[in-house]
Amino acid sequence: MKTLSTTFALLAALTASSGVQALQPSDRTNNWEATLIISDVQGDSYAGYNGSSAKTLGDEGFGFGIGYNVDENLSFTGYINWADLKYDAVIKREDGNDEFINMGTLDIRTFGFNGTYNLMRKSFTPFVTGGLGITYYDTNIVNSPPYTTCWYDPWYGYFCDTVVPTKDGTDFSYNVGAGLRWDVNDKFFMKLAANQMWLDSDGQVDSPAFLSYTLELGTKFY
Repeated sequence: MKTLSTTFALLAALTASSGVQALQPSDRTNNWEATLIISDVQGDSYAGYNGSSAKTLGDEGFGFGIGYNVDENLSFTGYINWADLKYDAVIKREDGNDEFINMGTLDIRTFGFNGTYNLMRKSFTPFVTGGLGITYYDTNIVNSPPYTTCWYDPWYGYFCDTVVPTKDGTDFSYNVGAGLRWDVNDKFFMKLAANQMWLDSDGQVDSPAFLSYTLELGTKFY
């Protein structure tokens, strides 16, 4: 969070020092763009059944995106991002009398598609965004005995590997966000945003939510 806060301040300072450039008309129409996404995913707490609960700790995430600008205002982007969040879970017995703490890592991988609307046809503009995706998660909680599988590989020959099954799943996800975009020149741009993602989960926690602050560094091309 501290890193992105510093980046927000730096972007504001740079924009203020080059105000004339920031107010120049934008040139995004019919441009493709590729972005590197750096996320600061916030921790949160979740309540489950019978007194069980979980608390995730904030951590960094990363991703990549490919987008197309229909015009100066509207763009569409496909992306993949990932984060590995440490968590503490309170696990309760069925009768509710005993509990124990389980510490682990929640692995999250999202493939998504977002629409973005830039509010101004300027090099510096606020924007709103939203979209849908598919999110894979792995709690790394063992849910069945380990098993060993052996096979022949054309490169390595015969070998075996032991697999430990864990509780995982795939859910639809949806998100909304808002932020600022700065087209530094005709090739390079930056975006800073706050984004909230929800999982359409059928588990014991209804629609788990993940808040993240993101920095995107991107390049435009035809």
